[in-house]
Amino acid sequence: MMGYPDGLPKTVLSSAGTQSGFTYIGLLFLVAIVTFALSGVATVWHTMAQREREAELLFIGEQFSQAIESYYRWSPGGPQLPRSLDDLLRDDRFPMVRRHLRRIYRDPMTGSTDWGLVMEGDRIAGVHSLSKRKPIRVAGFDRREFEEAESYEDWRFVYSRARQSRRNVATESAESAGISALPVIRMRNRPFDSARHRDAVTPQATP
Repeated sequence: MMGYPDGLPKTVLSSAGTQSGFTYIGLLFLVAIVTFALSGVATVWHTMAQREREAELLFIGEQFSQAIESYYRWSPGGPQLPRSLDDLLRDDRFPMVRRHLRRIYRDPMTGSTDWGLVMEGDRIAGVHSLSKRKPIRVAGFDRREFEEAESYEDWRFVYSRARQSRRNVATESAESAGISALPVIRMRNRPFDSARHRDAVTPQATP
């Protein structure tokens, strides 16, 4: 058998090197495709998660607003707003303590129970998130002022007596027309399970 200086013919060595190069390039191409696909999945998941937190924030914010309304309307000796959020948990202005809110919710955007407060003098008229992130949702709000928000901090859940007056007028008009009044909260396309948030805001007496 004829021997070769390098053990194999040069044509065989060249062919093996070319195949190895193609395999390496193909592997790099496959890795790039997988990385791109995973990046797209991560982006979609992040967007969906943020939309769910937005819906949760809208729900929780309205719970605070309704609790403040309840405190205001059930005030003995004349309507007044609470001085602190703790007043919503234990309203001791009555012989038996009343609860307008069962607990202080966590802000789904920050994960904290710290909330920004909207004040009227030394009284609390509403709350807002402390997150400065830009919202994804920009339309379809019951509170139309949210459409101009630049951050979640601008979603201010305020109990407005003027807003309540307009709502009462709308309810009375609907009832006079023989139409059942719509619920106060009308969440659209809410992606999260509202069963987790069934905290009643109707004042409850505590023994």
